[in-house]
Amino acid sequence: MMSASADRSSPSALQDRTVAGDVYVFVSPETGIVSVRFFLDDPTMSGAPLSTDTSGPWDLAGTAKGGSARPFDTRSSPTACTASRRRSTCRQAEPRS
Repeated sequence: MMSASADRSSPSALQDRTVAGDVYVFVSPETGIVSVRFFLDDPTMSGAPLSTDTSGPWDLAGTAKGGSARPFDTRSSPTACTASRRRSTCRQAEPRS
C-alpha cells in the first residue's frame, strides 16, 4: 500500500504504479505478521530486499518516533534506484505461526 500522507491515510495499491517524489509505502494490516521484506522492481523476490521490517507498523522507509511513516524519496532513495527500479514495490509478509 502507499499513501501521500505520513499518517497512511487514503491508501492505495502500489503494484504496477509509477510514483514520483515522497511516498509513504507500508503493509497493512499491522497484525498477524512477523516480518516484512520490501523489494523494488523484483516481483519474484529473488534478489536482496531493499529493507526488512521486524515490527509494525510496517513502513518501507521506517517509522518516525510519533508513529507516522517516514517518506520514501523516489528521487534520491538510499539505494540510488534507477528510474526503472522506481516503478513498483512488492513485498512479502511472513505470517505469524
